[in-house]
Amino acid sequence: MSERIIVFTAVECVIREQEALAGCPHVAEMISEYLDSSHKWMIESAACAGYMTLLKRLGKKELPISPRELDWALRNAADRGDLRVVKWLTAYQPDMECSTQVMDSAALRGHLSIVKWLHHYRDEGCTTAAMDSAAAYGRLDVVQWLHENRSEGCTTAAMDSAAAGGYLKIVQWLTTNRKEGCTSIASHFALLNGHMHILRWLNEQNLEVQNADRTMGARSPVHSSRRERRLSATLLETPRHRPRRLIVRNQVDPIARGLVPELIESFLDVSTSWTVQKAACSGYLSLLKRLGERNAEITDHGMDWSLQIAATEGYLNIVQWLTAYRPNVKISQRAMDAAALRGHLKVVKWLHKNRSEGCSVHAMNSAAAGGHLDVVRWLHENRTEGCTTGAIDTAAAGGHLATVQWLWANRTEGCTTVAIDFAIYNSHFAVVKWFSELADFRPRTANHMVGATVGNIIRKQPGGQAMLTLSKKDIVCSVSIDRFQLPPA
Repeated sequence: MSERIIVFTAVECVIREQEALAGCPHVAEMISEYLDSSHKWMIESAACAGYMTLLKRLGKKELPISPRELDWALRNAADRGDLRVVKWLTAYQPDMECSTQVMDSAALRGHLSIVKWLHHYRDEGCTTAAMDSAAAYGRLDVVQWLHENRSEGCTTAAMDSAAAGGYLKIVQWLTTNRKEGCTSIASHFALLNGHMHILRWLNEQNLEVQNADRTMGARSPVHSSRRERRLSATLLETPRHRPRRLIVRNQVDPIARGLVPELIESFLDVSTSWTVQKAACSGYLSLLKRLGERNAEITDHGMDWSLQIAATEGYLNIVQWLTAYRPNVKISQRAMDAAALRGHLKVVKWLHKNRSEGCSVHAMNSAAAGGHLDVVRWLHENRTEGCTTGAIDTAAAGGHLATVQWLWANRTEGCTTVAIDFAIYNSHFAVVKWFSELADFRPRTANHMVGATVGNIIRKQPGGQAMLTLSKKDIVCSVSIDRFQLPPA
């Protein structure tokens, strides 16, 4: 007896509503087999997208996959935490080797179940980057498991990066259970990131801190150059006639003991690398004021970019200072658009009242995408730019039903088929149900550009990267809908 064909979820959904076909499962199989003709999907792309149903169908065709493609697919699945795909790929090509980066990626993201599975069923193992990166992202459970079950260990980067991220428990655990210690980078980055509890603890322990320059010197030239580039992009530049480690030590010790904000600011002020743009984007108002006292220069482009970043982060005080510092510089509409994107209504109102540039339709569109209904309403009542069909499309994609309902009742732009496609894909069944109950629901047909625009808006939202597959409109009906499971009838 031949193996049964896997039925598309889309086909199952349609067949389920046809009572006459209730006892004819072969009809659904025939339709699925007919639709399953896409030549664009390969094992690697299906695995990276996380489509298990599609992977099984492609696997039956015995499609080839190279070692490089398998390694990339495994790394991608491990990074996403998709253990099902990791297992399937291993079973599909059990004799094909992969790199240690697979377990490293799983450890970095904190996917302990995948780390354990790879440890038991694969031979490649990991590198010191596994524990280092797990510590950097605050994954104490992963750090502890690797310590107890693997032999690769870590480097000083583990404690350095944990201190930089403010993860005191990990710093304490590493100090107690590991011998690698840390370098002066730990206190550098803890200071720069404002983790004073880390500085206090490091100072109280009186730890033996290794010199970062010597640690980097022991590495290969490639690793050394990479680390130096990373440090140069973050650490403050100090006068050349004084060693950096001396200045940092002289500043960090009293700060760690007394936590005096003025000393922190004086430490920042020794830098010659700080510009108005960098200070504004970092949210350092006190440093901006000192730079302003020196009449520090900023280009028109730098001013516009700084305002965009400050508006995006909701730094109203920075927006106000920049505007007062260079009142005659013309900026773009992107500042208000950026504030609306993140729902910072106070910034939107201030720009509306004190600047003349205004915004674009992207303001209401992106506010709707994030479910910021208060911003959408305010823009509707106080601005004339309006929105496009992208407003409802992206609100539906994010599952923001209240925003969808308000836009439908108060705006005339309507939506496109992208709205229902993305709502289904992301399992927002309340939105799908509401659309289906509308007597006058006639969405416009989405073209490729509309799908791409919606995808770009959603990509800017926190956690929105997983919402982009449906912009590939040629596979909307046959493949992407298979990603979710319908609730029981």
